[in-house]
Amino acid sequence: MKRILALVMCVFMAAGLFAGCEGGQEEKQKLGDVTFDSFAVGYAKADITPDPESQIMLAGNNDHTTRLSTRVQEPLWANCIAFTDTDGTTVLLFGMDLHGTAEGITDAVRAAVEEQTGIPGSHIQFNASHTHSAPSTGYSAIPAVRRSDENIVQKCIETALAALESRKPAKMYLTFVRTENMNFVRHYLKKDGTYVGTGAGDIADEELLGHMEAADNLMQLVKFTREGEKDVVLINYQGHPVSPTRDQYYTAISSQNVGVMRRVLLEKADVESIYILGGSGDSGHGSVIASEVRYAGYKEHGTALADMAIAAFDTFREAETGKIHFTSQKFDVDGWKFELGAWGFGDLGFVTEPFEAFQTNAMAVRENAPYYMTIYASIANGNPHAGYLPDAKALTYEIYETKAMFTPPGTAEIIEAELTNMLQKVFDESGQEEKQKAEGYIMDHSPKPDGFTYKVTEQSVAYEVKNKHYHVRLDLNGNMTTLLVRDKALAEEILKQSTVKLLFDERYVAVEIDK
Repeated sequence: MKRILALVMCVFMAAGLFAGCEGGQEEKQKLGDVTFDSFAVGYAKADITPDPESQIMLAGNNDHTTRLSTRVQEPLWANCIAFTDTDGTTVLLFGMDLHGTAEGITDAVRAAVEEQTGIPGSHIQFNASHTHSAPSTGYSAIPAVRRSDENIVQKCIETALAALESRKPAKMYLTFVRTENMNFVRHYLKKDGTYVGTGAGDIADEELLGHMEAADNLMQLVKFTREGEKDVVLINYQGHPVSPTRDQYYTAISSQNVGVMRRVLLEKADVESIYILGGSGDSGHGSVIASEVRYAGYKEHGTALADMAIAAFDTFREAETGKIHFTSQKFDVDGWKFELGAWGFGDLGFVTEPFEAFQTNAMAVRENAPYYMTIYASIANGNPHAGYLPDAKALTYEIYETKAMFTPPGTAEIIEAELTNMLQKVFDESGQEEKQKAEGYIMDHSPKPDGFTYKVTEQSVAYEVKNKHYHVRLDLNGNMTTLLVRDKALAEEILKQSTVKLLFDERYVAVEIDK
């Protein structure tokens, strides 16, 4: 309650500040009432880095109450882009260098901007880059955190108003790129049939069959051009940020690889950019498989992301914009309350949810969407219960991300269905025909040619394990090993065959039966 009161006070202070800036011109047209002859876009950003000497708590490594800031490694920014159609409907989207979007902060910004502009607070959407080196938020009893929260609120209000003021007619361009060796699912299947997750440590390659599923390596790029202004590129990517270990970066305030990526894009391509984190609850920037290429250093990782984005700039295609159609809803699942959002214009759709969704559900929403391209934004719009959102399959693994979830089992599938339905609703309202997605946009689910071929021998048996999956003893290169399969029927079918091939698919660990 004290935290909310402090932020509400900040809202009224900010509202008074901007009323003064208008010189008392009460009849001045509100920014939310401004209309344009064509689709318009505005952009602004603000530095939200707290004072490092305040020794503010840093979030993201489960010991934030004792992990106190000592310096700034990469500054933190709040980036805001404003979209307005010819009917005057406006949506503002923030990309923020925070571990999460605290509910008190988002509520305060929404209230103040709505008061100043008339734009509905629900139309102000927030996404956190999930940096693990940003200040903790919401601890109002701690002076450094309270001051930082108030600073973030004020800077976001200023940035929203500046983005609205800067709106100009704009054109939109879309493209995407498949990144290589940049993002890995951090769940692994061992050759003994067991599985390991985050914190697996050094495991010899010969002990592993591989990742439980393929990572979502799609980087989506949306460019907006405005006369006389720098281009703005919206980047949607599912890569979990580079988490600092107990080294020289551990107590440094940092936007990590995302901050480096934005800085390199500005230096090399002269474009501003906003990063929107996708479903990444089960992903990591590195792999425990030693033979895989890894970009472990945050500077190297951020630079590589920027270079891959720049390499795709030549493939931008001009896209339709059109009218904005928006909806948001608040849900209650067994007492767990959360907000979901969906909106779109022309070829581009957006969905927002507050959890660290696993990639399978995020991909399902994106691939089933009626838009040509769909931005999936996780860790969005502050929520006190935000946390891991594993899919049904992952719940059988008994790994870190399933033990640290904050919602009842099945919530991921409920949210996937709701987001899909909400997005379809706003698309139907637009009166458009469903868009055909570009070649390569949807991942190939076909068997991988470099899979593992197993032989069924007299020693082959199947047995149930406690997670209701089945282990099947098979022969791999002359050695008996154990394969994890998804159900009893499949286990029994495998034993009827002479050989089986293991493949990794975005939906589940499966086997291709060679009959």
